[in-house]
Amino acid sequence: MEDVKVLKSIPLFSQLTQMELVQIGKAVRSRRLAQGTLIIEEGSEEGSLFVLKTGAASVYRITKRGEKKVLGRFKAGDWFGEVSLIDHLPRSASIILDEDSELMEISKGEFKALMQADQTLRCKLQEALMNDLCQKLRRTNDILLLME
Repeated sequence: MEDVKVLKSIPLFSQLTQMELVQIGKAVRSRRLAQGTLIIEEGSEEGSLFVLKTGAASVYRITKRGEKKVLGRFKAGDWFGEVSLIDHLPRSASIILDEDSELMEISKGEFKALMQADQTLRCKLQEALMNDLCQKLRRTNDILLLME
């Protein structure tokens, strides 16, 4: 039940009903992991959506020169991993924990099952994901414009 409360506080899930949150809560696997744990590796094929319940993480890529380039940071309440659930392509970046953290994970299989089982839930999640990705794209465009 604690996971359902956390999910309700996450913008991605905030428009869902209590019953829909319970459905998602049943699909969630909670994990406590140590600082330095690699959650997602760039290029990997596995797919899960992660929500940081507590802690912090960094997203990075390795440059052509072999240097680690941090692209962003996540804090409690943030989520990541949704892109590969949508486009079914390998992971586009790596994510590592910056401190001991607790995560909620929804596997690709569980996510797909949720989307197929309930059309209303599917529509709400798709809209929330599209809105989130649009906001991220707009922020990226602003950053690129400032770099010129």
